[in-house]
Amino acid sequence: MPKTTDKIHIQHLVEICYKKGLKEVVLSPGSRNAPLTIAFDAKGAFNINVVVDERAAAFYALGKAQQNKTGAILICSSGTALLNYGPAVAEAFYQRIPLLILSADRPTEWIDQGAGQSIRQRDVYANFIRGSFTLPQIVEKDSKNLWYSNRLVNEAINRMSFPVRGPVHINIPLSEPLYDRVELSDISPKIQHIRKARLDLDENTAQQLVKRWHDAARKVIFCASHDPEPELSEVLEQLQNQDDVVIWTENLSNVNVTNPLACVDRFIESVEEKEWEELKPDILLSIGDAVVSKKFRFLMRRLRPLEHWHLSDEVEEVDRYMALNETIHTKPARFCRHLFPETSIDSKPYQLKWHAKERVAKERHAAYLADLPFSDLTVFKSLMEKIPSGMLQLGNSTVVRYSLLFDQRPDLQYFSNRGTSGIDGSTSTAMGAASVFEGSCTFITGDLSFLYDSNALWSGVMPPNLKIIVMNNGGGSIFKFINGPATHEKVDDYFFTPHHVDLQPFIESMGGKALVADDSASLEKALDELYKSDTYSFLVVNTGGLDNEQILKDYFKYLKSPKLS
Repeated sequence: MPKTTDKIHIQHLVEICYKKGLKEVVLSPGSRNAPLTIAFDAKGAFNINVVVDERAAAFYALGKAQQNKTGAILICSSGTALLNYGPAVAEAFYQRIPLLILSADRPTEWIDQGAGQSIRQRDVYANFIRGSFTLPQIVEKDSKNLWYSNRLVNEAINRMSFPVRGPVHINIPLSEPLYDRVELSDISPKIQHIRKARLDLDENTAQQLVKRWHDAARKVIFCASHDPEPELSEVLEQLQNQDDVVIWTENLSNVNVTNPLACVDRFIESVEEKEWEELKPDILLSIGDAVVSKKFRFLMRRLRPLEHWHLSDEVEEVDRYMALNETIHTKPARFCRHLFPETSIDSKPYQLKWHAKERVAKERHAAYLADLPFSDLTVFKSLMEKIPSGMLQLGNSTVVRYSLLFDQRPDLQYFSNRGTSGIDGSTSTAMGAASVFEGSCTFITGDLSFLYDSNALWSGVMPPNLKIIVMNNGGGSIFKFINGPATHEKVDDYFFTPHHVDLQPFIESMGGKALVADDSASLEKALDELYKSDTYSFLVVNTGGLDNEQILKDYFKYLKSPKLS
């Protein structure tokens, strides 16, 4: 019979997690958290991964929760360990990804009294957490404190999904001895459930909104970051049969319809300023969370649609375009079914105008890339065409932006850490996501982001279905694209920050196999070998020293007016 911790409230905590369906555990070694480690291991019902670096561990757990939707558990020792969770906790908060953070703590009386590995842990994530809880210190069997501890654990796990999904923190003061064990026995803590009701509008409100929708002559539906949802794609497919409706999608929306406007930046740059007045929507209906395209955000703030409606099954108001007048709290697919017309609508060919502009943008895009030399832009053309079906994880900065310039593929599920849009943790997130995804997974990242999260590489949790492609252009090239730092005389010193790491031996020192591409021919060969390999494999694409920045700037100029290029 396996043995578990002698701390009864920790035994109950583990049982509650199990009965509430949490199965993924990511822990970092420590002594103060030993009772938690012992108890989760003794239960024998959890998928436990050990990641030493807490920042990498937290993003790895975030990737798991991103895919399984039920959440993941993080366990760390006391002191600065839980501060290292901070970036991933913030990302989970803004992406609304459920995480349960269990931090071991010193007894309360020893905080600020010179005890080792002790800091003020209570409410440490106050600005980006759905709930913070501290368990009682002294808990005995059948005591009021055991009831209280169990109540807090139930409430915390419920708060991960209600009323808004996200991370929850339980701080757990633990006294020594920490390693004492007892025989595992059956326990039955009470489980408290939160039942989330189906969201829908009352009939009167729905009728009013539907009337305003059909009275408007020009409607744009913009789909931003969203989990894959076939029902939503199906409903929007039917809605775009109305010729007064235009559907725009970013690839992270995972919305797949027959004829969307899928490359936002490419489209915007191909339209002349004077043409926007006839394209301006009366109603902008937005779905999803983070919007990658800065050009779109600025365009809508400038155009100011007469009405902006935002659909979300989470309670929040976000006025991205300075035009918000309706936040509709319901499932987007359910609401959009209300918008089907009962009779055919006689309207001017609004949609046709948009698709005429889209054809121009596509033609100019293809013409510019036709004879382009090897560069970041041509590499992304090859990658977006040749990576296999499955999941695509995208790093931040230039990587996620380059991906927006190429048509969305319906056989790919797109993800990126766009909650806070930081470069930290992208590799760990991709590894965590791939560990629970059934199928081929590709992660494309920039060189600085890859190096920044390199502790993920030696963690021993690299899933075999994940292939990592590193765009090695020598530094933070995003700062040579955006206007501010690009014009600064010390852009290389303070913004671009070139690195001098030879990535191939660096990867091999971590136990990986590194393929290298320096031109179009070697890229094609390396991609073929990468996906045939059944080992821990990476592809480093070297484009440093090439004129990537000027090529991209000229690309946008060409979209605007090819005659001037």
